[in-house]
Amino acid sequence: MMDRRRFLAMGSAAAAVTAVGGAIGIEEYRLAQSRHSGWAVGKGRPAGLGAMNIVWRAQTTQMIAALTFDDGPDPRYTPKTLDILDKYNIPGTFFLQGKHVSTQPELAKNIDARHALGNHSWSHADLSNATADQARDELTRTRDIIQDVTGRVPVVFRPPYGRFSGALTMIAAGMNYDMILWSDNADPREPWRDIANKLGRRVRAGSIVLAHDGGTLPNDSVLKALPIVIEQAHDRGIEFVTVPQLLSAMRSDQAGGNLDTTQPEEA
Repeated sequence: MMDRRRFLAMGSAAAAVTAVGGAIGIEEYRLAQSRHSGWAVGKGRPAGLGAMNIVWRAQTTQMIAALTFDDGPDPRYTPKTLDILDKYNIPGTFFLQGKHVSTQPELAKNIDARHALGNHSWSHADLSNATADQARDELTRTRDIIQDVTGRVPVVFRPPYGRFSGALTMIAAGMNYDMILWSDNADPREPWRDIANKLGRRVRAGSIVLAHDGGTLPNDSVLKALPIVIEQAHDRGIEFVTVPQLLSAMRSDQAGGNLDTTQPEEA
């Protein structure tokens, strides 16, 4: 039996899903209604689970930073992004969506030729309410398709929208991922000059810059700003490396007792 208040609440939630429309709205409604959403406990816990790193900016004394790109591979923006990185002979880290790898395998191989690969889930749903089983499915399917297409297993993970829960963190830790967020954002909704000026000032040792080579927003302004950001960083002695290389430098500094604990200046 269901009391009247619960029935009305479910009706309101269903109406909200209808208003959102499409598969993503339905999927996120399903995640939100899961009884154990977000729990980092219970039968979903991987065996031998230890700890993981969640990184916004690498603490390092070395003059290096990382450019990262989300939501690809995408034929609209990925080739142009690769061309810019090739021009400046620098590596990037691409957080790939599993479903896009499945439809754009050749682009994924092109990325893999020179750059680092990360897991960015299969469907890009908000996983902050996901159960352990749902999170495992999203991450495992993506890991497997990346490995099938490129022969490499991604070692870093970025949650869609930067949102995560205990369950998602638990599953990512069980897959031996570092969870990578960002210190600076190349927002495609901003004019390209604003992006260039802001990031040109802010990128510093240990920075992790978020950009996109896919997604629902147009990235032309980011592509136009990117060469300026790279050149200004180079002028200040900053070199770009992959996220795994950045993490390796951070761990080396930690082992040697050389930690950069200062905070970046506000733009």
